[in-house]
Amino acid sequence: MNKLYFSFFLFVSSHTFATDLILSGADTSKSSSYYYLGYITPLEGSELGKGFVNRFWLDYIGYDYASGSSRVQASAPGISYSIGFQKTLDKLSFGAFLGAEIRRTELSPIDYSNEAEGTRINPLISVEAQNKFSSFSVINFNASLKPNNMGYWTRVSLGFGDKFKTGPEVSIQGDSTYQTNKYGWFISGIDIGNQISIGGKLGMTKTDNTSYLPYIGLNLGKSF
Repeated sequence: MNKLYFSFFLFVSSHTFATDLILSGADTSKSSSYYYLGYITPLEGSELGKGFVNRFWLDYIGYDYASGSSRVQASAPGISYSIGFQKTLDKLSFGAFLGAEIRRTELSPIDYSNEAEGTRINPLISVEAQNKFSSFSVINFNASLKPNNMGYWTRVSLGFGDKFKTGPEVSIQGDSTYQTNKYGWFISGIDIGNQISIGGKLGMTKTDNTSYLPYIGLNLGKSF
């Protein structure tokens, strides 16, 4: 089992563009956790949502799973860099990123069947898209892929609201050895001042033939 987690959601209003953006947050359930800190900045001559951007990402993955008669605890800190291009039209925003990550996975006890063990350099491909049906409703799509091990992650959310967005979300992640499905409800874009917004999510997650478990998530963004 080679867990893939990627929680990156960036869509900028077509009327207001930030210079830089910091994102942080956490997703956690009984059997897994994910913590991240990201920094996105445009290249010279571009703006967030309009042109080329740099994305720097630090994260930590923790999870456990059954292997034979024992349970394996995994910890996997990582760092990645991607360069991307973003475009914002009247109602549609989209972007594509290409980069690489370095991740070190430690297992206790050692599981020789887990190919993620040790330090790995993985290429990353990710895409994002948002369509505004109106100022009140919007649909988001995010996806990422690690081609070397066919690890994938996708998320679709439908948000409603004027001052902030809330609604259902579905995400699917996995690789050739497992698949995890998440069904939940999110809230995002709550403005608390100083160009800081917060959000959260709550739902149920299921991996392969295991039973459903609750998960919770929090996130924060600050623009400059």
